[in-house]
Amino acid sequence: MESNLENKAIIRGGVYYFQAGDAKALIQMCKDNNYKILGIDSVIITEKKTQPVLEHSIDYSDQVKRGNWDEAIAFIQSKANLNYMFEVVYDKKDESLEMN
Repeated sequence: MESNLENKAIIRGGVYYFQAGDAKALIQMCKDNNYKILGIDSVIITEKKTQPVLEHSIDYSDQVKRGNWDEAIAFIQSKANLNYMFEVVYDKKDESLEMN
C-alpha cells in the first residue's frame, strides 16, 4: 500500500517514512482495507542518518484485534509538531491489495 504514497515517502533500507499528514493517510488506507496497525516508529531523518526516537514510538501488537486506527491517528497528531517522520507498521496479510 505504501506504493500509493511512494512519491511522498523517504525510503531508507526499504522502509517507508512519512510526514505526519501522509502517515495519517496511510493509516486511513489501512482502516479502509481492514489492515491492523501494529505500531508506529518515530524517526529523525537527516542526509546522513535515520535516528529512531523510541520514546515517541508505540507498539500496538498486543492489541491487534481492535485495528488501532483511531489510536494511531491520535498518536501521529500528538507528535506532528515535533517534525518527526513516521514508519507505520501494519499487518500486511494481502500486500497485493491497492487503493483506487
